[in-house]
Amino acid sequence: MMLWQWDNQTEQWQAISLQPGKPFSLSPHALLLPLAGERCGLMVREEVIVNGLPSLPLHMLVDRDEIRVGRETVYFSTESAAEIVLFAGQGKEISCGRCKGKLKEEEASIQCPRCQAWHHQTEALPCWMYDAKCSSCEQPTTGISWQPEPLRRRSGWEYDDQKG
Repeated sequence: MMLWQWDNQTEQWQAISLQPGKPFSLSPHALLLPLAGERCGLMVREEVIVNGLPSLPLHMLVDRDEIRVGRETVYFSTESAAEIVLFAGQGKEISCGRCKGKLKEEEASIQCPRCQAWHHQTEALPCWMYDAKCSSCEQPTTGISWQPEPLRRRSGWEYDDQKG
């Protein structure tokens, strides 16, 4: 899960990884509660806008929700970047999604953040990076597939949604 915040210095969206069980403060009056299974709650004490509507005190977020807290707009995304980890099969035989070879304990591997398919990612078997997308779904093997549109500033905190 990710939270996208606008960085005024770089004029780009910055992704902040949200970890299940670790609350993330948006302001003194708004708290994100990342949960397992790509679920995230938003607890608010004062007015917070979610997708253009006032939020209830507890709001369950979905992918690509826009959250406005005061003058700041952030976006919630269920997407995560793929990470190399040492495979811990715990006695289970798991096959690589691409080469179909068995993954070995403590072998560098990547689990697709979207479909959960496992892939080798070693020098000898670079199965994850072999193609531009996961062997089982549309998850890109580099970077992430979605981020918010760039902001267009009119003045101060107002955003220009007009094209032109």
